[in-house]
Amino acid sequence: MSSSRIISPPRWANRFLEWYCDEDLLDEIQGDLIEQFHKNHDRNGLSTARWKFTIDVIRFFRPSSIKKTQINMNIHIITNYLKVALRVFKKERGYTASNILGLALGITCSLFIYLWVQDELEYNSWPEELDKIHYVLVKQQESSGTIHTWTTTPYPLQPVLQEKYPAIEKAAMINWGTTLVTKKGEEYLTLSGHYGTPEIFEVFSIPFVQGSHQLLYDEPQSVVLSESAADRYFGESWREQNIVGTSITNKDNQSFKLAGIFKDLPKHSTLRFDLIIPFAYMLKHQQWQKHWGNYNHSMYVKIADGYTSGTAQDNVVNAIAENRPDASDSAPLILQPFSERYLYTKFENGIKAGGRIDYVRLLSISAILILLLASVNFVNLTTARSSKRSKETGIRKVMGAQKRSLRIQFVLEAILITIAAFALSAVSVGLLLPTFNTLANKSIGFEFFTLQFVITCIGFIVGLGILSGLYPAVYMASLNPILSIKGIVKADRSNALFRKSLVVFQFAITITMIIGSVTIFNQLQYVLNKNLGLDKQNVMRISTHDLSREQVATLSSRLINMPGIAQVSTANQDPTNVTNSTSDPSWEGKDPQMDAYFHVLGINQNFLSMMDIKIKSGRDFDPDIASDSTNFLINEVTAELMGLSDPVGTKLEFWGTTGRVIGVVKNFHIASLHAPIQPLILTIDPYPSMFLIKTKPGETQSAIASVERLHTEYMPEEAFEFSFLDVDYENRYRSELLVSKLTLYFTIVAIIISCLGLLSLISFNTELKTKEIGIRKVLGASVGSILGLIGKEFLLLILIAFVLAAPLAAYIMNTWLDQFAYSIQLDVWLFVIAGVSALLITLLTIANHTIRSAIKNPADSLRTE
Repeated sequence: MSSSRIISPPRWANRFLEWYCDEDLLDEIQGDLIEQFHKNHDRNGLSTARWKFTIDVIRFFRPSSIKKTQINMNIHIITNYLKVALRVFKKERGYTASNILGLALGITCSLFIYLWVQDELEYNSWPEELDKIHYVLVKQQESSGTIHTWTTTPYPLQPVLQEKYPAIEKAAMINWGTTLVTKKGEEYLTLSGHYGTPEIFEVFSIPFVQGSHQLLYDEPQSVVLSESAADRYFGESWREQNIVGTSITNKDNQSFKLAGIFKDLPKHSTLRFDLIIPFAYMLKHQQWQKHWGNYNHSMYVKIADGYTSGTAQDNVVNAIAENRPDASDSAPLILQPFSERYLYTKFENGIKAGGRIDYVRLLSISAILILLLASVNFVNLTTARSSKRSKETGIRKVMGAQKRSLRIQFVLEAILITIAAFALSAVSVGLLLPTFNTLANKSIGFEFFTLQFVITCIGFIVGLGILSGLYPAVYMASLNPILSIKGIVKADRSNALFRKSLVVFQFAITITMIIGSVTIFNQLQYVLNKNLGLDKQNVMRISTHDLSREQVATLSSRLINMPGIAQVSTANQDPTNVTNSTSDPSWEGKDPQMDAYFHVLGINQNFLSMMDIKIKSGRDFDPDIASDSTNFLINEVTAELMGLSDPVGTKLEFWGTTGRVIGVVKNFHIASLHAPIQPLILTIDPYPSMFLIKTKPGETQSAIASVERLHTEYMPEEAFEFSFLDVDYENRYRSELLVSKLTLYFTIVAIIISCLGLLSLISFNTELKTKEIGIRKVLGASVGSILGLIGKEFLLLILIAFVLAAPLAAYIMNTWLDQFAYSIQLDVWLFVIAGVSALLITLLTIANHTIRSAIKNPADSLRTE
């Protein structure tokens, strides 16, 4: 006997058998399994016997052996919950529809924000060894103490970093962009890409379909193409043969040897190109690019094993100061992880300070707040209808229902409503996704709807359902059964305070969003309509590409006589977005210790008059004065930086050119209004990159047709492409415009949800005051006085919400406006608009529901049975 007590089956397996096995079968099955256990022990040992016993217990876990009373009871309870829920939904159609609509609105907005945020976070996550790839920036400090962060570097830095600094395994450089115009049959084909160093393919580990990038090291007149570029040039049949070594001829009959074809870069990448031509080819024609003072190119590095971002930056931080032979410029380097290059583009005093990540955070917070508003709305609507469910709850309690089962029932109803709301949201997102893509300038497809996304959504539905239904479930389950059967809901202070707090929360968020929406809209109107110091309206620009100096002059003289064209000028950059900069300029009396950086804009003699830029002192360039080809104009910021009371006539030298300052122009914005106006030098450029064409008012289409005719005559190999300065300027604020539109739409949604929540509380209060309203009407009270009785406490709630929202909105919007060097002020009228809007919304909501209650027959409200 002692032996059998010691040698026994696994206790937990035996208990599991007793828990699930039907009582009529338990003795027989348990006896047989124990007997078999002892036989197995004698034959194979204790561990094998226990293992086989456990397997047999699990094998008997089947429908025929499970306790049927337990299953039937659970199924019956769940079925009953579902039946009751469906009956309630059918009976209270309006209430159910309001709940589903409120949740669906919140979920739909949140899903769109989720898709947008996921798309933003997807950028620059594609390279192998992503943590090692960094973008090189330069921190420039002027003598005044101002610190600029430049996104471009000088060409000589690339070989220096790669050869002298152990933290850098590979360094690659590309220019801002170039095109290769080729001839395919009788048609011309333009391929876009960069001049770059071959190391770009090693830094990013870009795979090749055919060939490799190795020829780029030895042959300056070579090229590599992407798969899509090869499809355009060779046709898709190139994949059936090896075309490496094929010559590609440009429009000037120069041949480039095809070194290889690489896989297309992912769409979620800030690095995009269809071809790379060796940097060496560009340097053959632009020797000035080799100078340390020309910060014109983008550089990417791959840090070596054993280094982190911080230690690698410490290793290379003084690379320019240690290697530039012609200046004492410190120019510390900053290594920014490539994964951050898209979202973190703003730097203050050389420190990362935000960028698109600010909008990712802002919209993510908006999504959470809108979901909270929807959840709060659910709680308010459910508790407001508690009087309708009070008899049901009381009867269930009298019949023996426990609080736990009642809570489960109400939470289950909340989950069912959440499922319905989510289903409606999913359909809405599918239908509205193309419109959203157009609004957000995205190409989001259904690739985000993966299994992981579905599982996340299921968890989200359950979580939101529990969150939304938990308080109503606890509240309803705690109702007094005697009062509940009579249909009486006790208006206790704690519950009333809680519901009112939810309404205050809803409207505080809504008022904050109204203030934010109006502020963002006004700031963007200020930015887009601000006088920039030049006239950007009706100015069309087209590229000159490789036109000769004589062709530019001839085309200019012909354009001015074409229909629809008022004036013609040239420039080497968009005058509202000047990026070329240098630290080289020197002048008579310059402090040798001064570190100053100047933007440079190449123009012709017609530029100032066409762009309506005013001259403060001196004169404009004169086409009849030959020496003006080497003279300069400067802006007021440059004049102040030079420290001269009258800079006109001052000798100025940079980039191997010596001339004199002949005039000072009034400041005009040469970049986004996020930054203050920078020092600028204007010079005559005989080889401009673009025509600037002023069209006559109302004759834009005629002017476009005129330019197209001449473009076809002079540049038949290139597609006719043009843009307008004001449109290009507006596009630079695309992120802000998107946030403005989304904020407006989300504010409207927040208002709708808040109105539903307010309506629920009004409904609840009028239910409680039904008899009081009836008595007041019998005693002669007017509809207006009853409206005041119900409405005054809600107006107080809105006032409290406004007091809470105003300082919060002021802080948030002042923080947002700080990113602009030029911005509006938060005037009092912005807050007045938000407060008045909230009051009007409240009054309309109160009036709609309360008037209906006030005009009802008092006999109906006073009847108790």
